[in-house]
Amino acid sequence: MKTKLMGILNVTPDSFYDGGKYPTAGLAAARARELAAEGADIIDIGGESSRPNSEPVSARQELARVLPVLKLLAKSGIKVSLDTYKPEVAKAGLELGVSMINDITGLANHKMRALVAAAGCKCVIMHMKGMPRTMQHAPKYKDVAKEVADFFKERIALCESSGIARKNLILDPGIGFGKLPEHNLLLLQAIPQFRKLGPVLIGASRKSFMGKLFGAEQRCSVPDFAQLRKSPKARMDVSDKGDGAEGGDRLYTSLAVACYCYSQGVDWLRVHDVKESRLALKAMEMLSK
Repeated sequence: MKTKLMGILNVTPDSFYDGGKYPTAGLAAARARELAAEGADIIDIGGESSRPNSEPVSARQELARVLPVLKLLAKSGIKVSLDTYKPEVAKAGLELGVSMINDITGLANHKMRALVAAAGCKCVIMHMKGMPRTMQHAPKYKDVAKEVADFFKERIALCESSGIARKNLILDPGIGFGKLPEHNLLLLQAIPQFRKLGPVLIGASRKSFMGKLFGAEQRCSVPDFAQLRKSPKARMDVSDKGDGAEGGDRLYTSLAVACYCYSQGVDWLRVHDVKESRLALKAMEMLSK
């Protein structure tokens, strides 16, 4: 299948959808094996929540959450991505066989770039406006797609100058990270533009903009998409302040977005629902033949 699936496994008490579900290393490792059996190509393990309004944790606390799980999976044959922006956490993960670093700060830290370059592993450059604690406080863009593309170009050059091979860079426009719902929609529509720069990862699974844009949670009026296409600056009757919803009735819209991303040639999808996503993408693959 041309689009690979990254299964989400948060070993945190406060992540927006699965926070607190896997409080022990044994439960988390069992969930990782389950996601792999359902068809995940890699498991993305995170020890710090990046939901809107979340507070950062220390490297020591993050390591205490992720290391026991990584140790249990070290000889399992399951490919693991580590969702971290802290070099000390990444270093410990790489020593335990992690094959990808997923950095929400886009490898801003030179120590992180040096680690990734030395390891020769895959890494995700994600765009985020601000940090999780403040990123949803009225983010503004003149042209969100252009600004994110320009960020990718700048960060790709920085990574290459740090010794990271271009083939190891994966680009994530950061759906929901310092973006209003209309920004997320415009970024999804700009996927072909981003793919010209490199492999693209989209992480839209069960995020709050799903209900707010598509009306799944009846929190707002459904936006006028025709008007939005005519005028990207058009405002819609929606907001995204990180209200802490737990994912609600977002499976169906998540699958619809996954199928759309497949049709746009997205290389990676970061999802909570691996089995359902795999079936949806398999159907898309068969229909596309």
